[in-house]
Amino acid sequence: MATATCKPIYNLKFGTQSKQALERIREQVELYKLGSALLLSSTIHTIFTKSSNTFQIGFNIGAADWELLATVAGDWPNVVKNIIAKEAALLEINSTGVEAEFWGGLSSCLKN
Repeated sequence: MATATCKPIYNLKFGTQSKQALERIREQVELYKLGSALLLSSTIHTIFTKSSNTFQIGFNIGAADWELLATVAGDWPNVVKNIIAKEAALLEINSTGVEAEFWGGLSSCLKN
């Protein structure tokens, strides 16, 4: 499951490219009304649904957050998962450190 490929991430802060990608992902979450499903994972929910003010804090994403995301994403339309996973895969390549780990984990969770 997700915990095998998605490691916990501590003190995650987003750079400019990641912020822009998150805005695009938020549009998909809003478009497909996925926010309620994300409520099961409070950290992931905060990242994908809250205002840009949330970018100023460091996030801690644990194994349980990844596990819950993988579970709720199982009910999402494949097209949405693919759009978000593609965005995440591109950002994994174009970022470093914990940001790259986050994007890689997101991509992996959506593919499983």
